[in-house]
Amino acid sequence: MSRPGTREEKRQILESELLKNIEQKGQTMSTSDHAAVQAEATSSSSLSPLLPAVMGTLFVLLFLLGSWIVSTAAAATQGKIALLKFYESDQNRLLVIFGLYLIPFAGIAFLWFVASMHEWMIQRAGRQDRLLSSVQQGSALLFVALSFCSVAAGASIAISLQYLGTPIPGPQTASQLPGLGYTLFFVYALRAAGMFTLVTSRFAQSMNVFPRWLSIVGYLVGIVLMLSVTFSHLLGLIFPLWILLVCGFLFSKARSWSAAGQAQPAPLVRDTCP
Repeated sequence: MSRPGTREEKRQILESELLKNIEQKGQTMSTSDHAAVQAEATSSSSLSPLLPAVMGTLFVLLFLLGSWIVSTAAAATQGKIALLKFYESDQNRLLVIFGLYLIPFAGIAFLWFVASMHEWMIQRAGRQDRLLSSVQQGSALLFVALSFCSVAAGASIAISLQYLGTPIPGPQTASQLPGLGYTLFFVYALRAAGMFTLVTSRFAQSMNVFPRWLSIVGYLVGIVLMLSVTFSHLLGLIFPLWILLVCGFLFSKARSWSAAGQAQPAPLVRDTCP
């Protein structure tokens, strides 16, 4: 029969070993969690401004090309002879449909441009503004959705003739669909684009990630898009040209980022809301 003192010593030894095991497991879990956080920060810090620059440039090219192709159908609705001559050609109808199918890819590229540029701006500044972020992303979504609707209205006659077998409408009826497309784009889509431009410029200025001149240009472009009442095609070029200007700045930052070799870790992101 063992002595009480011996059993008490064994119990204390077992308890101490159990505590040591628990402490070691806790340290291991803490170390692994810390490593996971560090890995996440390292992966997020590797985002280059090259991605938004490429996506923005791709958006501009696809958007301008697709919009120009679809707009050729609107010009053909000005007279009965021109309308019949344009839509009786399979080549013309398929060309308009091709332009229509370019626009969704332009919208996808624009969403990638917005998301990647937003993430790059947050990483560069080390903080984010949730209010401006929400308005920026919401106006971008509105612009894409309204652009889709406007181009679909302009290309609906070609779709109906090519795939549904409907007869060619009269000039009065045919001109109403491009008119609807122009209204959706110039009245609604460009207002959303103007809001996106203003908010992005304000967002970048508050975080000190754009040069002052680029933010000022963004303010001017946004005001023009918000207040203009013309349906001129030149107005539709202002927003894509501003996107190209931003992409040029991002390309220059991408070169310096690549030369730096990603030496700096990502800063801690803080949420701010004015």
